[in-house]
Amino acid sequence: LQRFWHFLDAYFDRELDAAFGDLTVWELRFVVDSNASNEDLTWGRTYLKAYRPDQIWTNEHWRYAMSVRTDVGYRQSDHEFTNYKELISAGGKCGPRAFF
Repeated sequence: LQRFWHFLDAYFDRELDAAFGDLTVWELRFVVDSNASNEDLTWGRTYLKAYRPDQIWTNEHWRYAMSVRTDVGYRQSDHEFTNYKELISAGGKCGPRAFF
């Protein structure tokens, strides 16, 4: 229920992508069922807007996907990570990159 309120508040505060309101229930299940904390989700939105605005405004098909390639190094993780902020510096293969 907390995740619902988190996304509802973010939606009405216009923090989410404009296409968010057009997602189907099937698509939304992939969005809201993230293992990220609400704090990590808020941080991620802020991070992309501040440091990667070029990747927010790309075409709809690949929007947001480029940050995995450009910001999360493809390598063995340098250190353990417990949140998404640390994941960027740790890097990783497959799993960590998929979660970001």
